[in-house]
Amino acid sequence: MPEITIDIAPDTRSDTAFPSPSLPEPPHSGGAALTDLPDPYPPVDGPEAHRVAVIRALALHGGVPVSRLFPARLHREIAELDAVIDEYVAGTIRRVAAAATQEEYTAERRRLTAVFHEFDGRLARTRFLLGPRITEPDIRLWTLLVRYDRGYNPFARISKLRLVDFPRLWAYARDLYQHRPFRDTTDFPAIARLPEAPPPPYFHDAPWRILVEPYVADWESPHGRERP
Repeated sequence: MPEITIDIAPDTRSDTAFPSPSLPEPPHSGGAALTDLPDPYPPVDGPEAHRVAVIRALALHGGVPVSRLFPARLHREIAELDAVIDEYVAGTIRRVAAAATQEEYTAERRRLTAVFHEFDGRLARTRFLLGPRITEPDIRLWTLLVRYDRGYNPFARISKLRLVDFPRLWAYARDLYQHRPFRDTTDFPAIARLPEAPPPPYFHDAPWRILVEPYVADWESPHGRERP
């Protein structure tokens, strides 16, 4: 199967980064649509509630008003990058879990690995997704990354590759976590409960799924991202 290329490289004309407006559509072979696949976490423990909690904590305790997370000059880029994260990270995780055939399962697993590699390459050139400052897409992506090694990956059985195996993406995730509003809103015990919880109705278990053990990483280790 050919590799998927998603152009999300930073724009060298400025300190911002621009996702491509023309993205390949993930194949849907009669399975459930993304809108029918809720996040497997209970809403209170899920990435959307966590994203809101981080935004509030940044505003109340981090000195980062909401307007700074959505700068007017980046509204288009933020919307495009949010769409990439929703479709190609969150959506692919759910489609891996829902895959009813080995072919679908393999294709979606490869898709997520390709997307992680794309983000890993992008972060070689910029500290955060849209430049030197945190914006809303960083929070959106991070709430998925922080759940990957202990939650999503062992739940959906996505890959033997862990977040820690993407060095820049992993350092970026630690960089964000070590900001207090991210750390203080993170509940690792709740994240770790997902693989042991009853699976959602759309989860399709099968003997061709790989086994993935939860991985406990050191989120406090130095990230070295002051100058990516």
